[in-house]
Amino acid sequence: MNNNEQNVRKDTSHRVRKKFINISRGSIAFVLIAVMILGIVVVPKLRSIAAFDPSTAIKYKDYRAKNEIEDYTLFIGTYLIALPALTDDLYTEASDSATESKQTTIYYFSELADGAWRNVTDATSLFDLGPESGVAATEEELAELYITKVIGADGVVKDAKTGDIVDPFGDPDPYDLFHLPELVAIRKAYAGAEDAEEPSLGQFLIDHGQTEIPGTAGLTPTTYSKGDDAARSVEADTFAYNAFHDFFASDVHNEVTDECDRRLAVLTELHNQLKAENDAKRADAVYSLMGKVDATRRAEVFRQLSMDPEYYMRPLSEKLTEGLGYEGATFVTNVAETDAISSAEETIMSAYYEKLGNALVEDSSSIIGRYEFEYSVQVIENGSRDAIDELIILWNIRDDIIEDQAKELQKIEDDYLPEAESEYRTRICAGVSSDYMAIYRKSGAMAAASYLESQRDEMEHARTEIQLFIDAQRKRMTPADALDFIFDRIDWTTDLYDRIPDDNANENATKVNDLHILWLRDVIEQILAENESLRSKLQQLTDEMNGLETDRQVALDNNDLAGAKLLESQINALKQQINDETAKLNAIINSANASDKDKEMAKASLGAGEDKLINSLSDAALGAIADNNTDNLSAAANGLAGLGATDALGKLQDRLNKNAGKNTGANKTTADAMKSILDKAESDANANKNKSGFDPNNLDDLLAALKSIFGDPITGEDLAGAIAGLSMLGNEGNSVAANLAATLARSLTSGGAGAGAGVSGINTGGSTGGGAAAYLYDQYESDRANEYISLKTIGDVTEYRYVYFTYIDETTMAGKGCALSFRTNSDIVRNANNERRSLSAKTVKQKYHYIREKDAILYFSCEEEPVPLTKIAVCMTPPVKEKALELVNYIKSMTQ
Repeated sequence: MNNNEQNVRKDTSHRVRKKFINISRGSIAFVLIAVMILGIVVVPKLRSIAAFDPSTAIKYKDYRAKNEIEDYTLFIGTYLIALPALTDDLYTEASDSATESKQTTIYYFSELADGAWRNVTDATSLFDLGPESGVAATEEELAELYITKVIGADGVVKDAKTGDIVDPFGDPDPYDLFHLPELVAIRKAYAGAEDAEEPSLGQFLIDHGQTEIPGTAGLTPTTYSKGDDAARSVEADTFAYNAFHDFFASDVHNEVTDECDRRLAVLTELHNQLKAENDAKRADAVYSLMGKVDATRRAEVFRQLSMDPEYYMRPLSEKLTEGLGYEGATFVTNVAETDAISSAEETIMSAYYEKLGNALVEDSSSIIGRYEFEYSVQVIENGSRDAIDELIILWNIRDDIIEDQAKELQKIEDDYLPEAESEYRTRICAGVSSDYMAIYRKSGAMAAASYLESQRDEMEHARTEIQLFIDAQRKRMTPADALDFIFDRIDWTTDLYDRIPDDNANENATKVNDLHILWLRDVIEQILAENESLRSKLQQLTDEMNGLETDRQVALDNNDLAGAKLLESQINALKQQINDETAKLNAIINSANASDKDKEMAKASLGAGEDKLINSLSDAALGAIADNNTDNLSAAANGLAGLGATDALGKLQDRLNKNAGKNTGANKTTADAMKSILDKAESDANANKNKSGFDPNNLDDLLAALKSIFGDPITGEDLAGAIAGLSMLGNEGNSVAANLAATLARSLTSGGAGAGAGVSGINTGGSTGGGAAAYLYDQYESDRANEYISLKTIGDVTEYRYVYFTYIDETTMAGKGCALSFRTNSDIVRNANNERRSLSAKTVKQKYHYIREKDAILYFSCEEEPVPLTKIAVCMTPPVKEKALELVNYIKSMTQ
């Protein structure tokens, strides 16, 4: 080695060691070195542990005779892994190889140990890796150990025996049916055990109760006789053996899998080249693309096994059920064998859809899908580095990751959002389709209604996509620019109403456009809430008054009457300013001359009181009309009636009447029901009369009611029930109850000065409300027309335990004697026996998994109660709901 080479080696070694020492400082459990040293989240993956085959490996002594060992190398199982290349996937594979090979001791090779191996299985700190401490390991100790894979610092995986670069997605081999984890049930029925190798005919016959005839040789059926306990004859078991053997020998290659193999070879070479260039970001992107290609070929294998009538599992099942082609004695079905096939069929079908969801296929209906496929093909066919960069930007936008803000923003502005605009405009303004008109002319409007629903699905898809890109763009802008951008989007969307054709598709198009504008208004509220500099004058005055209210309560508690009186005068002055500012904002909203932007800003600025509640309830009602949800419309309309908001109810009637003449069938039934709801709400707007002297709209009376029912202090389930009950009243139009519920909920979830801070006359027993905060969670924001409950919250307040599995994006709710599993975008729930039931709607994700309220009621007896004026909700268990209704019924009884 020349001097330059030595200097380079020393420099590299120093950098790696420095990185290792810096990250490893402190106590570590070395068996989890991936977590403690590199900060890698090691997530165990479901893999079938197969029997170890020494013929695929090389002994350490033979490998060492021909190769140098890199500094900072881990020897885990049968893997040699350079520490800088260690990933969670490699750690999982290496750990599995340790189980398979029974090589469970972990070794480490480093300059810290003077270039010698150390046994680090029980290491607890970096000190255990040094030359003076820890457990030394000799070359002789490692000599007979097997090595299958070697991963250098460049991250390239090589076969230890041949030195060839290994396909990282080749294990398990998708074409080796016998070792596929998804077919383990059939393998066990055939071979007798999960980790057994393929049996001989003779072994199979013995395993199935046949008796070998003494003095005979060979492995033919004639050397065996029927055992006393055998369920079938020797000939029948031979037939079954041949059926299994033929199944596992099936060739599942076809044109699709061959093309995937070609693409994987190209990508593997590109990935290793990028690794060698230390271009980690692009290498990771290519690796992700390789995973998609691998998922494509595995999906094709699973499709053949489960869906193709001429292939594999179906013929096997038929043979073992009916004995097709068997001419001997009566064929007796082995129930265990057919059950194994049924179990494998379900596993294969599930695996097929899982792989298909990750596969590289062109999704022509999706902007992201189209671009992703286009860039991927450019990478595969041309090795384009620019296309890799485009993929990284696209995935960042899709996954809500801001990595290169300028480039991502430019791409959204130049390509993605304009295309999403075009798609949305086309769908919203298309009018009825030619197919619809043909059916309409032939059979009438009711027969053609399915085409209208299909069109609405297309509109909703376009709305989802444009909202994704709008949200991605505003998050990459300054708050002020983002606010202007969203107001411009509202103007753009509002202009579309005049371009929607006045035909039978108008109703659906208008409703979808309504939902989009409601979403844009929500985004405005988010921007204002997240950026203090953009808060309106009304919000600042309200915050100041709340602070003074808190100070006044402290003064009263300290018997400082003079100080309390001074603060009260300041509060009254602020109240007048708040009333003036509120009137000013409402004047803007109702002005015929104000711009749409000024009106939207005024609506967003109304931060408290009845005006805010009316706007919130109006938006909720509009969303319910757009989604044909009569239950939600009834709740919102009752709230508006309680506030006497006849103007808002009239505007909702106008929206509902817009398409009255075009409604037929189910649409007409729903529209009539909604009209009845609004008619009743208008007639009840001033119907509530106070007959007892108790004023439900007076804060002191509400606080007295709380203390009367729950005592003082209010904590735990009582406090959760109190917030839920106040929310029920607030959602029915009681603005004082709404504000009180919102204040309590915000206090519990803010981590601030304590639950109930700023609420005079109520003691919630500390900053956590005695555990009441566990019942509160963020509402699911992407579907305002329906109510969802967080599974994490359900896990916090019921006997079920919330367990999230990252690698399959699945939540399991584990309870006494049962377990229920939910996956993102799946409308299926599975129990511990893999039995499936349908949900009323797909499981969704917003940090945690959420399910529709009606499913939460069915499986967990939990309901949602939204807290007005917030994005918080209460998870109502039966005891909490009982307490909430006790409060509501008490207050209503006091006003009758």
